[in-house]
Amino acid sequence: MSYRKPTLISILLAGVAGVYAQAPSQEGMEAFKNTAREQFEQFKAATQREFEDFRRKANEDYARFMHEAWKPRDVSAPEPAPVLPEPPAPVVKDDTIPPPPTLLGTQPEAEPAPPAPPQPPAPVEQPEAPRPQPEEPQEEAAPAFHFTFYQTDYAVRQVEPFALPAASEAEVQRVWQFMSGHGYVPLADECLLLKERLSLNDWGYIELLRTLCEACMGASTNEAAVMRMFLLVQSGYKARMALADGRLALLVPFAEDIYGYSFLKLDGEKYYVLDQSLKKASFAVYEQAFPNEQTPTLRITAQPKLKYAATPVRTFASERYPEMQVSVSPNRNLLDFYNSYPLTNNWDYYAQASLSTEAKEAIYPVLRECLRGKSPAEAAERLLNFVQTAFDYRTDAQQFGYERPLFADETFYYPYADCEDRSVLFAVLVRDLLQLEVVLLGYPNHVATAVHFPDMPDGYYYQWEGKKYLVCDPTYINAPIGDCMPEYRQANARIVRISTP
Repeated sequence: MSYRKPTLISILLAGVAGVYAQAPSQEGMEAFKNTAREQFEQFKAATQREFEDFRRKANEDYARFMHEAWKPRDVSAPEPAPVLPEPPAPVVKDDTIPPPPTLLGTQPEAEPAPPAPPQPPAPVEQPEAPRPQPEEPQEEAAPAFHFTFYQTDYAVRQVEPFALPAASEAEVQRVWQFMSGHGYVPLADECLLLKERLSLNDWGYIELLRTLCEACMGASTNEAAVMRMFLLVQSGYKARMALADGRLALLVPFAEDIYGYSFLKLDGEKYYVLDQSLKKASFAVYEQAFPNEQTPTLRITAQPKLKYAATPVRTFASERYPEMQVSVSPNRNLLDFYNSYPLTNNWDYYAQASLSTEAKEAIYPVLRECLRGKSPAEAAERLLNFVQTAFDYRTDAQQFGYERPLFADETFYYPYADCEDRSVLFAVLVRDLLQLEVVLLGYPNHVATAVHFPDMPDGYYYQWEGKKYLVCDPTYINAPIGDCMPEYRQANARIVRISTP
């Protein structure tokens, strides 16, 4: 029999058994509860002290070599969003006769998602320590500092400000040591609590820290840059600092490739320059790693909980099923957040983000009523025609001048939607309303979807991971489920899985 080290819970359970055996009275139970609660509070306090000691030492070690000259590194120009071949104009199908069952091909190297960027070398072993656990703000945190994030006022503890007379290695070391002992560490814990409260992803958290630090230290100041860096690494994220012509720059890697931001390659990993006003070709970088740092991701697993600000109401209706008519006013604050979101070719992220609560409340009751009593295939047919015919078509180049995938909420706001925007929206509707599996189909110049049905209807389909996925093309106007544009019937498609949050 293998031996397992006793845990706190197993010890407490053993204590429960002992109390039951020795003192089954009510008084005994109350005594046990009080003892257990006291032991847990002592354990919690000891663990917190242990972690605070670890973080204090980590900050001391991190600041120790800051005064030495930082390493010069060249900056790479921003990578533009890929220019895709001109997509075909939307095709209008003249009839609704579904084709016979036909197996289509996938690319030999088909993958469930776009290729992940190269992973950095394995980090050096660090002392075992938990990721920062945010603690509830204590009453002594007053007076509070107020700042505005997407039209909402938030309060965190007031910290003692500092000045950075010169952007030099020695000055950065001085203010880092200052922040380590003047309330900035518990401020990071409060910011993590706020991140959880607002359901922010990593990008949203980085933006939250930017807003807070600029409100506290001034927009685009060196003080704001070093404060943001400090809070970010105290929160457990990987980041680096750099100097360029008297300016401090924050460098952040992401698990994904992003476009439009210049970057430096450090140990084979791209670190993006978040301040896009910095155009210098080389920086001096402090490359020391902070213990247990983690690479941020752009993935959105929950909608940010931002204050609702109305936009003009727009109405959308299916041509074939006119009862499927919805009116929606997207949230201006959410649109602004999405407008700050870096461009990436991870289409599945856009679908995984789903729709905002406000949009669902406006749209889903109407659509659910229209789908009531329909089979999965009939319901998908109606949703497909809704997306095919309720939105006007323009390419990204025509609407924005560059490639720009839209989140589902954005598709209800901007005047036009192209093939990937329609595919993302259709995937969201099918997953949310029908609970069916959906994948995205990537062609060299086109994006469509395919759906796995419990009882597969006839039509063009892909066989992938042991399941059949029926083609559903939101840009093939009036085409039924199972039909495929003629020019793609002989083309291989890359299958892109939409991850479950």
